[in-house]
Amino acid sequence: MLNAPQTYLLGGESMWANCDHRNTIVIPQSDVVLLASSEQRSGPGEHRVPQWVIEGWLAARSGAVFLQPAVDQCGPEWVLLAAPEVGLMHLGKDGWKPLSNASRGPGWPELFGPAEGGERPVGPTDPAALARDRCGRLWLLDRGTNRVLALAETDLSLLDIVAPPVGASLFHLGVADWGLLAADRVQRKLWRAEFDGEWEEVPLPPRFGDFEPIAVEGADSQAVAILRPVDGSPDSHLAIVTAHEQHVVRIPGLEDPLALLSLSAEDLLIGEVSGVPGRPMLLTRFKLQPTALTWAEELRVLGHDGRALLRDREGNGFATTARGLHGLLFSPRTYLTNGTVETFALDSEIYGCQWHRIFLDLCLPQGTSVKIWSRTEDSLPPEELWRQPHKPEGRESEEEEEGDQEDDPTPFDGLPLGSPHRDDTEGWLPVGELDCRGAFGDRPFLPFERDSEEGGKEQDIGAAPIETYEGLIKNPPGRYLWLRIELRSGSRSSPALSTIRATFPRPSLLSLLPAFWRRDETVALQMDHLLSLFEGEITATDSRIEALPALFDPRACPSEALPWLAGFLALTLDGALSDRARRDLVANAAKLYRQRGTRPGLELLCSIIAECHVRIVEAFRVRRRTAAWVGVGTDPFDEAPSAIVGPGLQLGGRGERPEFHHLEDWEQRLVLGHAASLIRRQEEAQHRSEEGLAPCSTEPPPPPLEDDPAIAFYGHTAHRFTVYLFRRAGSELERLVGEAVDSWKPAHTIHQLCWLDAGFRVGANTHIEFGTRIGEAGHPHPAVVEHSPIGTATTVHHRPASAGSGPLLGADGLGAGHGSHSNEE
Repeated sequence: MLNAPQTYLLGGESMWANCDHRNTIVIPQSDVVLLASSEQRSGPGEHRVPQWVIEGWLAARSGAVFLQPAVDQCGPEWVLLAAPEVGLMHLGKDGWKPLSNASRGPGWPELFGPAEGGERPVGPTDPAALARDRCGRLWLLDRGTNRVLALAETDLSLLDIVAPPVGASLFHLGVADWGLLAADRVQRKLWRAEFDGEWEEVPLPPRFGDFEPIAVEGADSQAVAILRPVDGSPDSHLAIVTAHEQHVVRIPGLEDPLALLSLSAEDLLIGEVSGVPGRPMLLTRFKLQPTALTWAEELRVLGHDGRALLRDREGNGFATTARGLHGLLFSPRTYLTNGTVETFALDSEIYGCQWHRIFLDLCLPQGTSVKIWSRTEDSLPPEELWRQPHKPEGRESEEEEEGDQEDDPTPFDGLPLGSPHRDDTEGWLPVGELDCRGAFGDRPFLPFERDSEEGGKEQDIGAAPIETYEGLIKNPPGRYLWLRIELRSGSRSSPALSTIRATFPRPSLLSLLPAFWRRDETVALQMDHLLSLFEGEITATDSRIEALPALFDPRACPSEALPWLAGFLALTLDGALSDRARRDLVANAAKLYRQRGTRPGLELLCSIIAECHVRIVEAFRVRRRTAAWVGVGTDPFDEAPSAIVGPGLQLGGRGERPEFHHLEDWEQRLVLGHAASLIRRQEEAQHRSEEGLAPCSTEPPPPPLEDDPAIAFYGHTAHRFTVYLFRRAGSELERLVGEAVDSWKPAHTIHQLCWLDAGFRVGANTHIEFGTRIGEAGHPHPAVVEHSPIGTATTVHHRPASAGSGPLLGADGLGAGHGSHSNEE
């Protein structure tokens, strides 16, 4: 058996971003290297649009919406357009027409009512935005009067007038589920207002202060706004605003974004201008997340007049033109024909190391190819020859995050590039043709999901699946390895490089042959390359054999193999469980099966799922809620005390007489129903007496709850238990724990969950057994027999005001040995 080689992994956005790039990009959050497009290749500011063109787009822009006809009217959807400096318009057969009573249909009221001293209806003079909320209201921003109008969708009647913030000059408006978001270019502020609420300024980080908001769009539970820098730099940002918080993210790859359109809660279109209105606009679709913006694809729109982007009820996007609407079409990206990625030094930490193979996770659509060169050395080049790597295209103008270190010529982890300039060829040898090994063919076991925890993720680029390609490193021995990968393609598709794995040292079959075959270095090298055709399969088989035991170890097997391993034990793992909880469940499966249906077994199961301390208390171990008093005082529920020895010490009577609000729901319903029946019998008896009728039976209906203390105690305690979990409750966590308890508890039992996340706190959550109350308490809380002693006097709280005078000897026992604790449910 050959010794298994080690693996150096190169993948993930942080590693790729520190390589040297030429005509290539790194897709954020996907960790994939692609060829850049012609637009992305352009450096910052090379194709910037003049400011007068930007102002032309902003002056022309307004808003448009699709409207359903009224219920009592038949007809297609209306398209309503708020035309700047014109007013409201609708789309007719011959194009855009001014909105009038005749066009709006019979019976519709005058738009906003007649003007004073005139016959023309009063309407918006300079509409700047038009949006629709989920309640069917239209929100129109009129720059001419600097006000926001709320209109009814059915007949455009005026519902409300919203005044702007004091001193603000609103420029654009968006509507979210919670309210309005408005942009103010004059004061360079964003204003937020909940429906029927007051305006408030949206606080943004100080480093985004030198901006102007130029576009706003509502996106369900959040609204977004484009923040354009006023100093002319190409770094625009997107403000993501919810009802209570806000985030600011950079808009990647766009220099002059001016238009916004929300296709869904997660899909956002951002339009970038390249000329005057009417020229083609490039639309980029991004995946919108609460704190991130991820590139997805590009669209194109022809003849857009700059007035509005809108969507219909099916989520299809449209853009206004001079005569109507144009649908938005997905535009295939035009890629550059070639690009290069040069890695920093891969360190084996072994001098004279003979590097073995490289494995690349690649997606190669038809018409694309990849070529690789490698270089090895035992020492790094002199520091004066180190060069700063070129960033991926579109990242040259990225701002440094706060707290980042200053520029350093060291590319990654102190390891430099291997060439003094990009076109250097000294010491670089071609790897040669790459062999396809199938997806992840070099790994001991194929992943159950195409999602590598090491940074590689499956991508669907050009409808080609991801595959693993293998090549043999032919360079002489050396501690350090550099790789230069060239991506080639046609204009419509690009190779996608996810991860690279380089193995070392080489497990050569030549060492198993007689020394005669290693006597001549040239012959030995040729023989080694020849034997590598067989060595690859042998090494792969050996690695699978060595890794086989780990596959059956829940602590060591891959995360994606855990459901497969759990299947042997008849366990089904919920996808919402954490990786740690899933491994603990599989590891403790035998113990859980042995203890199934018992209190220790349920405690272990719940502690694994909730990842916290868990205690289960059976109801019969919980003592009575009422206290024994020494002094004057009786049970307020009894008309006369029974079995009293001394002036108030109750030793007998009913064992458990909880207050009404301490009864369970079903008990409360029974008590209320019984009381109502008694009232009805009394009213009926009085009525029959007044009418001179025969009286009803004087036998009252039996009480719904058992009056016998022993039977009542059994009914309240038998087959019932409470699961106490010491952490904060969550909907998903509560579901997981509840389903687990339902499946593993005895079928005849009843349980409840109690989350003790806010017990006794001194800087952090601290509990004595279950939790401790120091302060006011209406009554002593139940305690668990033989648990949680705090001393002979066990209750720590103030006595009820109704108890009168006399000391409280403890709520739950007389004598030493049985303590008490507070139990918050």
